[in-house]
Amino acid sequence: MKKLLSYSIILMTLCALVSCSNDDDNDGGNSGITAKKLLYFGGFGGTNFIYNDKGKLEKANDMTCIWTDNSVECDTERDGKFTALLSGDKILRISCESAGNPSKSLSIEYSGDRRTKMTAYDQTQTYKWDGDNITEINYSGYENIKETYTYYPDKKGNGTIDLLLMRDDILPYPFNIGIEKLIYAHSWLFGKGNKNLIKSITTQTTRGNYVKKEIVNYTYEFDTNGNPIKVYAQTDDNDLYARYTLLWEL
Repeated sequence: MKKLLSYSIILMTLCALVSCSNDDDNDGGNSGITAKKLLYFGGFGGTNFIYNDKGKLEKANDMTCIWTDNSVECDTERDGKFTALLSGDKILRISCESAGNPSKSLSIEYSGDRRTKMTAYDQTQTYKWDGDNITEINYSGYENIKETYTYYPDKKGNGTIDLLLMRDDILPYPFNIGIEKLIYAHSWLFGKGNKNLIKSITTQTTRGNYVKKEIVNYTYEFDTNGNPIKVYAQTDDNDLYARYTLLWEL
């Protein structure tokens, strides 16, 4: 009887540990494919996200997605379609056919789970990591852009927020049409996210003799589960304003 009681206590303890582990993995942070689903993104006109019974994005506004074991094809009514070639749970290559543009492709390179380089025709982005955070992105093309990042040491990273704030330079046209909706829903498709939330981005743009530098600072509001629901931005010459809103599954 004592042995049975001991086994019951051990079993209850293990169940409690597993439960806690699952709660931690599903907090909408930097936890890969177990993260909370993004249901709504209030930016660029607003996007509602609908998932299939396997948890994969099925529809985002007018965009519909069809998944296979090694690809996902998304089609928009207005901007054409793209196909992403997958290896495991990461995108290796994207082929894009947009309205009025010939087919183009973008390739992504990784070191382990970390995104290190993206190439699209004559444009390249390279990434530098320090520990578990991206500290610098260098963009080369018709103009050169260098972005440096700082982070909140006490705020857990969120892959969707990473890609949202990095979007201006990681996805050159026409790849920023449609594909951004897919990676907001499934940020791990672009590899490991940052360990911490982004605090500031310093952007230096160089084009010939022209040089421009801008610093944007970010603050956040969170839901009761710790998911970012509002992203505030502030530059040196602008007041603080709510730039993006997000809604996550409960």
